[in-house]
Amino acid sequence: MDAPGALTAAESGMPRRRRPARLHWPRTLRGKGLLALGAALVYLVAVALHVSQQRDELNRKVGELQVLHRYERALARAEVAVYNAGLEVQEAAFGPIDGGTPVSRAIALAIESATRSLDALEEHETGSVRRVRAVERAFQALRAAPLRANWLELREALRRVQEDLTIQRDRTAHEREALTDRYQQVFRELTLQMYGLVLAGFLVFGAGVVAFFAHLTRDLVRLQQRAAEIVRGERLPPLPVERDDELGQLTHAVNRMAEDLDARARQLELEDQRRAHQEKMASLGALAAGVAHEINNPLATIAGIAQQLTALDAPLPVAVADAHGRQLLVETQRVAGVTRRIADLAAPRPADLPWLDLNAMLQPLLHFVRYDRRYRRVEFVENLAPALPAVRALGDPVELVLMRLLAAIADAVAARDARGARVLVATRAVADGVELEIADDSAAASAAPAAVRSSDERALD
Repeated sequence: MDAPGALTAAESGMPRRRRPARLHWPRTLRGKGLLALGAALVYLVAVALHVSQQRDELNRKVGELQVLHRYERALARAEVAVYNAGLEVQEAAFGPIDGGTPVSRAIALAIESATRSLDALEEHETGSVRRVRAVERAFQALRAAPLRANWLELREALRRVQEDLTIQRDRTAHEREALTDRYQQVFRELTLQMYGLVLAGFLVFGAGVVAFFAHLTRDLVRLQQRAAEIVRGERLPPLPVERDDELGQLTHAVNRMAEDLDARARQLELEDQRRAHQEKMASLGALAAGVAHEINNPLATIAGIAQQLTALDAPLPVAVADAHGRQLLVETQRVAGVTRRIADLAAPRPADLPWLDLNAMLQPLLHFVRYDRRYRRVEFVENLAPALPAVRALGDPVELVLMRLLAAIADAVAARDARGARVLVATRAVADGVELEIADDSAAASAAPAAVRSSDERALD
């Protein structure tokens, strides 16, 4: 908390410090695609700028080569013009010379052509002015006094200029060769750089694309497998969400769907168990009359013996008392057996998948079916395998199905109202579990359980 009387940044006039903006990566697949496209475009622009700089370097080299080429041509023209002028001067220098004879027009034209060629070199070098002045001074001296010495001086000046031009031409040729080699080297480097940059960009971008789609494919396969697991009814922990894009939202949706389906399946399972228990209790209520008859008979016997004992005035003989006691024990055991079967049948089953003994489940059911007065004329024949393996299933649904099947077949047999009607109940072990058979001697048994088969197959499965 701020101290009392303290001023905030806004009240004190001080500028409020701004938090640096955080870089947010795109969360959608479209945004990631646009980001990848933007990165590729930036890379291409950077490569284009680099190539443009290298191309400017190549253009400068080409310009220098063109300048050297023009310089070489000017040197060649100047060298030819100076050489021709030198020949004219040499012929005149060794011919008959008269001190009063002026310089011929041919020599004047040759000297003029040489000086013009030397003037053309001025844009390429500064030494051409010196050569032109040397030739012009020698030529002016010759024109002023056409003596042999002046002719030789002009010839010597032209020879020095020609040697200088030859040296300059050789130097220029070497420069051109070096510049050509540099141009070729820069061109090769630029070509290799272009190939390297294109290959590096392709590899990096391709590796990123491959990694992105590999991750995307892995997540899609994982979602596909989880969807198949949900269809099969498997209950597994939720998938970890590692993405913030549409696929991550889809993973959240699949996890929520799995949780909702799991909760709904548990609710349906509880409802099935509750319904099975209620139907079992209803079946017990339907059998209550027969069970009451089975209990009333021993109770009536016990009551009769008690009345006889209370009506006696004299002590009973030991033999009579022993007989009455044995009869009472038999009747009480009979009542206890009936109540024990009722308690076993009415007890709720565990919610998980326990191991069930099918024979132990069938025997109390057959006892209660026999208590029903409707099936007094029906004989239930048991052919239960002695070494039947246990099965893993929910007890209440299986027990309800067995009661329905027994009741349906017994109703069909009892409806014929024929003596000697028999219902066979047999169990046997098979390769992948156990097999139960409830059959009648007639064809009525095949059609009787059809009404309950559709609703009972799911519980048996």
